[in-house]
Amino acid sequence: VKDESCKDDCNPNLIPYSITIKSKKPISKYIQLYYLSRNIQWITNYFITLDKETLILDSWFNITNNSGLDYTNSNLKLISGYINLSSSPTPYNSLLKSADSLNTVNSSLPIDDNQIYLIDNTYNILNNSTTKIKNFTAKNVKYEKIYDFGYENTIADIVIKFFNSEENNLGIPLSSGTMNFYRYFNENLEFLGGSSINNIGINREVSATIGKAFNVTVERIILSNTK
Repeated sequence: VKDESCKDDCNPNLIPYSITIKSKKPISKYIQLYYLSRNIQWITNYFITLDKETLILDSWFNITNNSGLDYTNSNLKLISGYINLSSSPTPYNSLLKSADSLNTVNSSLPIDDNQIYLIDNTYNILNNSTTKIKNFTAKNVKYEKIYDFGYENTIADIVIKFFNSEENNLGIPLSSGTMNFYRYFNENLEFLGGSSINNIGINREVSATIGKAFNVTVERIILSNTK
């Protein structure tokens, strides 16, 4: 790919964003390069199976690479937070590196005001592809289901709530993403509804509205009105 903007001091046959290193003599040197990439995105998907009083939560990272490059034999770190992006042609991307779709997250740690997820081992993230990476599985998480009419509704919203704490067999920073809820019916897994969440820290409540109740309604009656 020829770079038409190339001048006399560079090689016009180098691909865009490639790097040329010049040395006056042969030398063995380790070089570590940091750069910003775009069109690499990730989101968290939560698959939640409800039982009578507890639930099972499976968390997966979905990584989509549309950067135009393959990343081979890579390590993965994911940053979750509310990060401002500059107007630069190569903005900061939350995906720093990559890892194996069958591996679980090694740990999650705070970094400044964000959360970083570290994943073991290496693997390939190919261009124009989406890769699923297992985050964690939490079992025996206690939850409650409530019917919420709000201030004006006559049909109840179905709300699932649970506490993100170690005492509730969870206590893991939850990055923003989608939550899909299921329940076994006649030995088959049936979809109940879905919602989305923002970042939720440890020892905070998770609340997800998954739909409206089929036959739970209310009639509102004004008993008095004062102007």
